[in-house]
Amino acid sequence: YYYVRDLLFLSTLDPAEHQQRVNRVQAAVKGRLSRPEAERKFMCTARAPWMNLSTRFASYKKNSDCIDVSDFRNIISVDEKNLTVTLEPLVDVGTITRYLVPRGYMLATTLEIEEATIGGLAMAVGMTTASHKYGLLQETVKEYEVILGDGKVIKVTKEGDYTDLYHAIPWSHGSLCLLLQLTLKIIPVKKYVRVDYRTIKTGLDDYCAEI
Repeated sequence: YYYVRDLLFLSTLDPAEHQQRVNRVQAAVKGRLSRPEAERKFMCTARAPWMNLSTRFASYKKNSDCIDVSDFRNIISVDEKNLTVTLEPLVDVGTITRYLVPRGYMLATTLEIEEATIGGLAMAVGMTTASHKYGLLQETVKEYEVILGDGKVIKVTKEGDYTDLYHAIPWSHGSLCLLLQLTLKIIPVKKYVRVDYRTIKTGLDDYCAEI
């Protein structure tokens, strides 16, 4: 299953097609704005609610202007000098892990759920067992590429012109903008890790000091 999925998503997609997908989404957003205001509905992605890692039943998309972003699942590039990877939001944890590990890297914050998408984790609560060291997943994001409600595509960084949006995107669950691309921190790893098992019986303070 994973071999076939990775073959489809990692071998047949051309990173140069990213801009074409962005142009298509931008045209859809601007097309919505061309309608009279009374005819516009709330805007969201067309991704089916059952595909989310959530137990709730969401029906709001039936009465919304849904934008198709289903093909935003490509890994764009790896920058080994700056230790970052750039990818589209529907790349999931399993796919990026199988892509990076053979190259000697992994995401600094890697969730233990393969089906979780990187975009979803960045806009929600991307927490993992290594978060005490590297932070939540959104804290490892160097840059967001997003499209606003007016159809404008912008790059969002911590120190750039949209620093307020950079801090607001996490926990927003996609309510502020549509995510098109992310650049995240990666760390060097080896194929195997040595694990030391230590028993601590002297209390919570000693446990916290140990980790």
